[in-house]
Amino acid sequence: MDFACLWLGLLLPLVAALDFSYHHQEDMEAFLKSVAQNYTSITHLHSIGKSVKGRNLWVLVVGRSPKEHRIGIPEFKYVANMHGDEVCM
Repeated sequence: MDFACLWLGLLLPLVAALDFSYHHQEDMEAFLKSVAQNYTSITHLHSIGKSVKGRNLWVLVVGRSPKEHRIGIPEFKYVANMHGDEVCM
């Protein structure tokens, strides 16, 4: 029981600091650009096109070699900033 209380005490400030509000396109774009600038050795930010409203569709690649695909190295796609009922493929 004491162990669980210790973990709760350590995690509670982190959870409380999370921002669960809606983030506008401009805010998300600024955040992604900031991450890409601060972690240039492991990130690569690029647009894969435009939305129907003419906004960039950003992709932030994170990894040891973010600008190249390596055979045999597993990859995954995490999709965010979408409606909850849209299907992702």
